Amino acid sequence: MYSIHPHSISYERPLYSSLYDVKLLTFKVVRNKESKTDYEYIKITNNETLEYLKQRVIERLHLYPLNSNNIRLMVFNAYTNSWINVRNIDKNEKISDLHLSDSDYISYTVLDVKSDQLSTNNFRLSDWTISSMEKKLTFKLFRKTVINLDYTLLINISTMSTIKQLKQKSHEKLYLYSTDFDLTLFVYDDDNKQWIKFDSALDDCTLELLDFKDYACISIQSENDRTSLDSKICNNQSYTPGLCGLINMGNTCYMNSALQCLSNIPQLTDYYLNFTLNNDEQSVSNVYYKLIKQMWSGEYSFITPKQLKEVVSQHASIFTDYRQKDAQEFMNVLLNVLYQEQSVSIIDQLFYGQILSTVTCLMCESKETKQELITFLPLCINNKQTFEINYYQFNGQYKQIFIDISIQYSTTISHLIDQFIRDYDSSLDKVQLLPVKLNDNNIINNYYSFDSLTNITDNRISLLQLPLIIDKLNQKYIPCLFINTNTNKPFRPLIKLLGEYTSYAMGFKEQINRLLNHLVDIIGNSKDEFKLHWLDWRDRKHDLKFNENENDILLRLDKITIEIDDSSAKKYALKQGENIRSSLLPSLSSSSSSSTCLTLDKLLQRFFKEDLLSGDCYCSHCTKATLCKQKIELCLPLPPVVIIQLKRFTYDEYSSGKVDTFIQYPIQNLNLNHYLTQEINNDGVFYDLIAVLNHTGDLSFGHYVTYAKNNRTQRWYSFNDDYVQEIEENRVITKNAYILVYVKQKSKS
Repeated sequence: MYSIHPHSISYERPLYSSLYDVKLLTFKVVRNKESKTDYEYIKITNNETLEYLKQRVIERLHLYPLNSNNIRLMVFNAYTNSWINVRNIDKNEKISDLHLSDSDYISYTVLDVKSDQLSTNNFRLSDWTISSMEKKLTFKLFRKTVINLDYTLLINISTMSTIKQLKQKSHEKLYLYSTDFDLTLFVYDDDNKQWIKFDSALDDCTLELLDFKDYACISIQSENDRTSLDSKICNNQSYTPGLCGLINMGNTCYMNSALQCLSNIPQLTDYYLNFTLNNDEQSVSNVYYKLIKQMWSGEYSFITPKQLKEVVSQHASIFTDYRQKDAQEFMNVLLNVLYQEQSVSIIDQLFYGQILSTVTCLMCESKETKQELITFLPLCINNKQTFEINYYQFNGQYKQIFIDISIQYSTTISHLIDQFIRDYDSSLDKVQLLPVKLNDNNIINNYYSFDSLTNITDNRISLLQLPLIIDKLNQKYIPCLFINTNTNKPFRPLIKLLGEYTSYAMGFKEQINRLLNHLVDIIGNSKDEFKLHWLDWRDRKHDLKFNENENDILLRLDKITIEIDDSSAKKYALKQGENIRSSLLPSLSSSSSSSTCLTLDKLLQRFFKEDLLSGDCYCSHCTKATLCKQKIELCLPLPPVVIIQLKRFTYDEYSSGKVDTFIQYPIQNLNLNHYLTQEINNDGVFYDLIAVLNHTGDLSFGHYVTYAKNNRTQRWYSFNDDYVQEIEENRVITKNAYILVYVKQKSKS
């Protein structure tokens, strides 16, 4: 089948960055720079080259016969609202050095070339014959090296592509959100009826060189996959019941993840494992029973839920096609259909609860109550969050300021600084504020202006005020460190002083005196008790004294230290803390002073608290529209299963988006006692987490994965379509949580 045997060629592999430096980036590749709504996705690691990125753009946008020498890449700058050129000097330059970020919009411009090459003024594909274009191959991509199943999807790729590029494209197509790039390619040999493993030494060989055939069957496996596969390849192998993956038939991860949530609810699965079939073979109940029977039989590592999709689509046509859908919507439809098909429904017994809505007229204070059935608790996530800003001024003063800001997927550090300037001091220049992360008064991370706020999970950053540089040629920043002489560690964050190369001694001395005065005001010591040193570029320490040679010394210094003993350093920290607390008391609201992390309890409190209704409400007692308030409470008895939807997707008349706010939620002991119409006179009503349905990405491109606890093993597992693996319990709490499934604890009696 192949002219060159996969193991017959050896290559010396190029050296790559260590694994922890490698990041998977997603670029939005735009064909028309006038409209960024029409784009294709490219996933690529940051240790790849500019040349390879160009090839991927050409391949994704089908720009043949253009080649990498004919185009220059461009990236969209959100701050200037314009397209700018990507550096195009060295084709082997790493992507990590090109200042490109995850989710950037990428486009291209066609370069002028010689007349005997491609014309760039009026380029039309029809001007070129088919023979002049690169040939393409189509592959049948399988998720597993099992040939008795329908292939997952087709891949089209140029014959000039390498094995590595084929593996990477397969990696993208299968939505393998993993940092494990140690992938192995398998190709099915029709003649010998076996899978052939391709050694990684062939990664740089082209498909044409290895004589690949059109419509060949291929699969890729990671090291973990191969270990699992080798141990379970025989037909008689048994599997842990419930640890059965579901094949993605094309954007059906929403269905797979919803089914895995329901499958791991013990009471529901136990019912359907003992279900009596009805006469309608095409009923959703019958098909769901067969699916659960297979998933919990221990005979399959993965199955295809094709029939269930078809029968559910008969009840909800929105699920007929193979476009991405909402997992919560599918789960809701499935539960409703199962409920309707049974006279005595397990769905009603497990999931249906009641809420009591009480509407009070603010004019006559009359009340109207109404009970409603619910299967989901839909909790809105307010995308306005409070950030704690620790602001260190260059005069030594320290202030703690809380800033409220609306968070979207694209909200950055730059937006937070803009809001800080508007709320706190409009006279500040943005370039004067250095955003950093501090730990023990040391800078452990420098933030960039384009860093997303959604990545700062503790909602806390520090801003260091910098003196404003007027003359970049003759001015520079000189760090001033504050050192505890006993521990040799900083007792407060550094301050950057402004130094000048021309006659700057007087201004520099004033800056240091200002800092000494600040320390004296806080600690009460005299200036003589502080030790001042300057360090040269070799970190050699010298006494700092302003004498007749001070200009000569200052021209050679690299940094300055102000040193105090341990007792003075502790006194400084204590006094600064007291000053902060006293300044916050009169102005800081209780919501801001509490933890900035948003919790599930806070969302529940918002949902159940009494609140004004928007607009006028008709009061039957006043016989007119009035202002009203509403309170919602849970009614007893509470259902055995509570499904909570974290409403991350926002829609309005003009736009839509996703709220990526991290929500802290409990794995055990969720207490709903506080939200009942009447609180139970015991310890409360407690629930334990059984499943988390996660959504990564945005509205236009995303993926669903479920984390669920298997009732047989009492361990947590990740269900990523057909790929199932055990995970630690601490991974279950994630910023991607979209649906939480809780099961009521059994009565201790």
